[in-house]
Amino acid sequence: MARMQICLITFLLPLILQTLNSTAMDECRRRGGFFCNLSWQCIRKEWECDGSADCFLGEDEAPPACTIDICNQTDRLICTESMRCIGKNRVCDGYRNCLYGDDESASACSLKQKCESKWSLSEGCFSRCKPGYFGKFCETTCSENCLNGICNIHSGICKDCTSGNFGEYCEKTCSLGCLDGICNISSGFCNDCTPGHFGKYSEKTCSKECLNGFCNCSSGICKECTPGHYGKFCDKACPEKCSKGICNIQSGICKNCTVGNYGKYCENICSLGCLNGICNISSGICNDCTPGYFGKYCEKTCSIGCLNRICNISSGLCNECTPGYFGKFCEKTCSIGCLNAICNISGGFCNDCTPGYYGKYCEKTCSEECLNGLCHRSSGRCKDCTRTYLENCSLECGQGCRKSDGFPQCDRQNGTCLHGCYVNYGRYCNETCRNCKRNSSNELCNANGVCLFGCENEYWDKKCNSKCSANCRGDEHGNRCNSSNGECINGCSRGWSGLFCVENMEHHHNIYELNSADRYDEINVTEYNGDTGIVPSNSENRRKQAAGNCDEDEEIFADLGQFQVNYIHAIAREECELVKNEVELQNIGQAKESSILKSQTELVDEKLVCRW
Repeated sequence: MARMQICLITFLLPLILQTLNSTAMDECRRRGGFFCNLSWQCIRKEWECDGSADCFLGEDEAPPACTIDICNQTDRLICTESMRCIGKNRVCDGYRNCLYGDDESASACSLKQKCESKWSLSEGCFSRCKPGYFGKFCETTCSENCLNGICNIHSGICKDCTSGNFGEYCEKTCSLGCLDGICNISSGFCNDCTPGHFGKYSEKTCSKECLNGFCNCSSGICKECTPGHYGKFCDKACPEKCSKGICNIQSGICKNCTVGNYGKYCENICSLGCLNGICNISSGICNDCTPGYFGKYCEKTCSIGCLNRICNISSGLCNECTPGYFGKFCEKTCSIGCLNAICNISGGFCNDCTPGYYGKYCEKTCSEECLNGLCHRSSGRCKDCTRTYLENCSLECGQGCRKSDGFPQCDRQNGTCLHGCYVNYGRYCNETCRNCKRNSSNELCNANGVCLFGCENEYWDKKCNSKCSANCRGDEHGNRCNSSNGECINGCSRGWSGLFCVENMEHHHNIYELNSADRYDEINVTEYNGDTGIVPSNSENRRKQAAGNCDEDEEIFADLGQFQVNYIHAIAREECELVKNEVELQNIGQAKESSILKSQTELVDEKLVCRW
């Protein structure tokens, strides 16, 4: 029975309580409150899900009154077991706020201390733990080799490793060959290699010909080569003619060539004509030419006529010509008549002529009559004549004119001898020295015809034109009379007497008759003096007429052997010579013509006077 009662009560009590509860709930809600359905309390509505349990059993902080979403929106959290919503500040505060104390658990304390994002007691840390921790509740410590202690919140895999480590948890050590000990955190491959090494783990050694030991960390290809080497691994030698042994590290092409070579590999030799052996390293064209050469490759020789063998390196035209050559290439020779063989470089005209030549090209020879071979450059006219005179040196100087080396023999204008006579005498040395005694010298008489060494036998007076008296006695050498005064020096022949052996009494009368004043009227002999000879009158006109042919018939009186006649003859001859010189002075340019072209009348008169 009692058991039945208990069962009945158990069955009916919930109904009764529900009825009462429903009534109380309605009343609480009517008043705007929150009804605690388990503890039958009515609390203020704003206390619902405020993070503080106001219902005795905490119904106001648990579902359905306080859902997880509502709790999270207010920066609170739900207790795992009791589902009560509490403030985060109450977690791990030393007091159990959750029914089962899950707010004070190790995981709850870890979340509060180590999660930097939103978290819940049931779901743990949503996105990020503090550095150095990972796990649902940030309860696990990251590997100490994780850079800055940061690892994946779920797996604990390091985001990056401290230097020298790699692997998911940075638990592995990088190769010692990795530069600064840094390698890829996943594979362990070196990011870069220490100098002199290459390979994934920098475990290989670079070629010894890599400059400073540097090569590509992955491939081992040298960044630069030591001088004299090229190739990926600098294992090939540069061509020996590369300047300083330097060439392109990929192709082996020389950057520059040693002097005298050209080409990609400096395998070609510059032309011998290149100045100092230097040419363009690509084309072989000479930068400049050695004197004597021209052309792109200085392979052509300048003309031998170029001065110092220097010509334009492009055209070959001579800058200047060697004396003796002319033309663009100085290939033509100047005329032999050009002075010092120098002529105009373009036209070949002589700058001046060698003595003896004239004309533009000095190709013509001056006349042999030009003194020292000198004549006018253009006309060929002699500057001075040697043995001739007048403008064109057309007339010969007198044959007797004395020569003087380097000087003309006679005057250019009138032909008079300039240096005296060689054999004859007179202004033109055309008067013959007669009956003068010879000597080793060719000069027998002076310019006036006076014999220098005396007279030949049988002759006397200054010019030896008078013959000794036929009555003078001769000696063994044939000498008859004194050459100065005509006196007989060896006495007279039989029947004759006197100084001149002309006295013969038998003919005395006839002599005086022949020498009467009337017969000598034409020469006007007025007085005779035994010491001085005949004193002439002043009849100058008649003496001049008598001058021309006194020499003709000079032997007429000699045969007479008469004293007066000999003196008259001698004096008349001297006067004739003086007159002749005066005439020549007045007629310089016509001296020769006047001596040849005398009129017939003058000849007759002169002969008449001189004979008497």
